[in-house]
Amino acid sequence: MSNCVKCGSELKPSDKFCQKCGTLNIQPVKRARWNWLPWVVALCTAMIVIMFAGTAVREIYRRNTGYYERRKDPSRNVTVTDAVNETFSSELFGENTKFAYPEVSIKGKNTKIANRTIAKEIEKYHEGREGKFAADYFYYFNMHPSFNKKVLSIVVEVCYVRTSERSDSHFFVYNISIEDGRLLNDEQVLRRFGIGKPGLENAVKRTYDSYVKTVNLTEEEKKELYNDAHLAEPFFGEDGHLCFATVIPKEDGDNISILFDADTKKVLPGPIVFKGNGNLNDME
Repeated sequence: MSNCVKCGSELKPSDKFCQKCGTLNIQPVKRARWNWLPWVVALCTAMIVIMFAGTAVREIYRRNTGYYERRKDPSRNVTVTDAVNETFSSELFGENTKFAYPEVSIKGKNTKIANRTIAKEIEKYHEGREGKFAADYFYYFNMHPSFNKKVLSIVVEVCYVRTSERSDSHFFVYNISIEDGRLLNDEQVLRRFGIGKPGLENAVKRTYDSYVKTVNLTEEEKKELYNDAHLAEPFFGEDGHLCFATVIPKEDGDNISILFDADTKKVLPGPIVFKGNGNLNDME
């Protein structure tokens, strides 16, 4: 039973008009509840979780591999490609040996001067040199939130083999501001870490303290190593770590170029991958 909307008298289900006051009575229609709303909310939540999980997996992969793939990252609008890319077969370096150096493109920024500098320095290094060689590079994006200005650090490795047991390697280090596309000098790089040249030298020497315990160097070689600590070239490594390239002196003249992470005190692998265990003696 229902009641008249005007006088409140009881109405029969068949009464369209109130028998007492004659008012037309139209009962409200019950609307269906939004039973689909929880499903929509759940679906949107799942999509957001998947999106963030995918981003986390990508970042973990990049940390574990130690370098970013050579492709454009849309979130950074930075592209690093091979300015020169020649592939050949080498008995010492293996099949598909690369000879490549980088070219940088940053959306909306002029990187011509930086690219020209990189090309000239590497080409000049090759002048007058003969023998079997390889060249390759890797790079790091410093997007660490503690730094308000972003940096792209590139390490190019060039290696010449003189004999089956000896080789010459050299690292070229470049730090490029993502804000304006310009090359940064060592002082500008160190300023991002809040230190100067003396701070870098101290960090290098602390790294050497750990390194010399693991290798066989003469006292003279150790002395020269520490004396040349000021020559280390800094760059941003993974997670914004302070890293540097340096040369380990040898009395026989077969000096070794090497990369270090000053935060972890560990040796970093170079871009060139050798056959076997990475020793020239083990190569076919």
